[in-house]
Amino acid sequence: SIRTYRVAQMLDVAVTEEVFARPKKFDLAEHWEQSSSAYEAGVYRAEAQVRISPAGLERLEGLGPHVAAAAADSAGKPDRAGWVRCRLPLENFDLGVRDMLRLGDAVEVLGPPAFRAQVARTLKTLTARYRD
Repeated sequence: SIRTYRVAQMLDVAVTEEVFARPKKFDLAEHWEQSSSAYEAGVYRAEAQVRISPAGLERLEGLGPHVAAAAADSAGKPDRAGWVRCRLPLENFDLGVRDMLRLGDAVEVLGPPAFRAQVARTLKTLTARYRD
């Protein structure tokens, strides 16, 4: 079985004389697509309900293709300003706050209530820090 490793997680590597035989029908592009999809599907353990602007939708690819696809799949009809309600997968609430901040004023977190409150607390802290 072919194994995939994240280079960012490697602490040390060494060149050896060891070799391996790749399966004859191995397709790297297909393996990478399947491996990436499986990783992304497993890493997201929470979900946010949001209202997001057209500009925010364009920025979602920066959060990863799985996030952008989930938003597109769950998006409702746009309101008059073009904003839509959708669901965004999150690794956890702490990292989710960071992701929402990356979207700036192009997103409004609607739920879950605990996540919305965590985003609000973070914004309150930032507002106090930058107040003149």
